[in-house]
Amino acid sequence: MPVGEIPMDVFMCIAAIAHPDTWLALAQLNQATRAEALDLQYRALCVSAGPMDTLTKDGVGFPCMDPLTFGHLLEQENHPIARVRHLLFSAWVMSFDGVFERCTGLVSLWIDDDGGGASSAALRALEALPLLRELTLPVRWRLNGVSLRAVTHLFLCGVEKLVCEWEPATLSTFPSLTHVGFSCEPQSSAMEAALAFSDTLRVLVRGRRRQGPASPRLVHLSWTIMDPYVDWLLRFVPGWMPAWACARGLRRSWDQWTLCDAIVSARERGELQAEQGELSNDVLDHPELVAGVRGERK
Repeated sequence: MPVGEIPMDVFMCIAAIAHPDTWLALAQLNQATRAEALDLQYRALCVSAGPMDTLTKDGVGFPCMDPLTFGHLLEQENHPIARVRHLLFSAWVMSFDGVFERCTGLVSLWIDDDGGGASSAALRALEALPLLRELTLPVRWRLNGVSLRAVTHLFLCGVEKLVCEWEPATLSTFPSLTHVGFSCEPQSSAMEAALAFSDTLRVLVRGRRRQGPASPRLVHLSWTIMDPYVDWLLRFVPGWMPAWACARGLRRSWDQWTLCDAIVSARERGELQAEQGELSNDVLDHPELVAGVRGERK
């Protein structure tokens, strides 16, 4: 069947699971495919001042650009980059002023900040993102006077550099919060405060377990097999799989939040006990949770 005769919704479902390198080629087919293909090209974007090997090596092919290019494209009227849905800033790259006013369709935002920060105006602009559900921020950022009602998943990075007590009151910024995570184990008081925030809030801690309360809602996951950027792509780019996962016979791999939910649910059913240490984030280490992750027929 000629490409032009394929219904557009069917065509874009096929394109969405294709390798990212094909999206620009699809954009050249005709006017009908151009806008849709460019939307795919920029649905998940990393802005970084330095090379991002994880997103570019081994043919992963996801767009990664420097902050000057990103800022230039964002200033162009009707450029598809403004329709980005999943945006990652690696290290301190820009002030963020004006970014969130233009990228109003953001569903997830990750700011991995090593020395910069956002102005109060930029932080207030986050309130105007009606679709923002998942947010990763440096733990030292303060969101005083900001209310992010749509956010359900909050992940705090830079915890290993924390030199002062984390303020549990930060969680009141997120009235719809269902999950909170830390990039490594914080003070025991921080984990206890997070668990006390809500009877249903699930708390994820990455890395080694050294202390802290035992709770079925507290999950420690190691960094066994995936780095954070691959984990991010698995969650926000449906259909994409890293080459190593395909080579191991996996039909799908699970991001940290999906695995966290599976572990907590299994504990609530009485199938698992609260952990004594950190758990692997390799799905093949949890056959009782992820039956059928391999591609073999049974």
